[in-house]
Amino acid sequence: MATPAATAAAPNDNQSIPFFCIKSIIGFFYYQWLVSANLASPKSRFITFQLFSPLIKLHHLHTTNRYTHKAFLFSLGHDLITSTLYYFIVIHLKGVWYSLGALPLLFPPMAILELVFGYNVLKLTEEPYVVKPLSWVDPAAFFGLGMIMFTLLGLTAEGVGDGERIIIDNDNTQPQATMPLHQDFVAFICLLLWTDLQFGVSHYISHRIPRLWTKHKIHHEYGRGTLNGWSNLHGEALDNIQMNGVLLLPILLFAGYGQLHPSLRPFTDWLYLIPFTHLRFQSLLCNLMTFFEWDLVDMLLQTNRLGSYHSIHHETVSRNFSIFGIWPDSVCKSVGLFLIGDDCGGGGNKRLPKKSNQ
Repeated sequence: MATPAATAAAPNDNQSIPFFCIKSIIGFFYYQWLVSANLASPKSRFITFQLFSPLIKLHHLHTTNRYTHKAFLFSLGHDLITSTLYYFIVIHLKGVWYSLGALPLLFPPMAILELVFGYNVLKLTEEPYVVKPLSWVDPAAFFGLGMIMFTLLGLTAEGVGDGERIIIDNDNTQPQATMPLHQDFVAFICLLLWTDLQFGVSHYISHRIPRLWTKHKIHHEYGRGTLNGWSNLHGEALDNIQMNGVLLLPILLFAGYGQLHPSLRPFTDWLYLIPFTHLRFQSLLCNLMTFFEWDLVDMLLQTNRLGSYHSIHHETVSRNFSIFGIWPDSVCKSVGLFLIGDDCGGGGNKRLPKKSNQ
């Protein structure tokens, strides 16, 4: 039986580079206008999200043939709970509290809501929730690396995540201004571009080199139809370190954000986005919070959404190597082959067996 989340295939094309650039420019001026109109505070953003996201999601679900009463109810409830945590708790954390609390307050609620309500209460799919066995060492490597990176972030973070930290001038006495939302948006776009390229190249290399593919293919035990919150953690220990280690540089950059960018809003929205790349009901949910309008525009225009691109890779492993679909496979492969050469053999560059996608 077809399910709302599986009836219509996710878009399988990359983000159009011209469209991405145009949307980024319009977004910059839009968020600049929000700042000038005093509509950029967390409270204002939360209210705007609750007003507009249900309407656009309703239109999106109807136009993509995913609408059911249960699917829409799940979408509303999930986004209400996660947005409340995001706008009223997470973005106000600072320092070590941010490093210890941001990830636990973002990812586990998504996974729990998916399991409890998506699978059990509302039964959006008749397929079982798949938990594939792993050694405890493998997810421990994921969490261990995450805690190391977030501790580095928290030890140097002194401002608040919502961007309202006062910037002090050179004599360290006179407060000048707060970090405006449109400048946060620029940092967010840079994060998307860099992470997508860095992950795409590293990911392609893990498929290209047989020894790395032997470890990485464990993650591909989850086909596109069985992805869920747990599949984010499913991987061999060294592969978890390699694939998630590419996220270290963005974290280190924002760890020094007192010198580079005095706000954690871009990093927090980026962090919120990443789990959606493996969630079962991603298509029903808003994949961004601080810059949620970006995702709503993609819903309206039915263009590739940042959280949907990677799931196709779990059906056809020879494509969609980047995580958000900004950089095409040709770029990821060219850079990867430049780094490792083209005589290293082949790994996982074939279509998964059909049974893996059920």
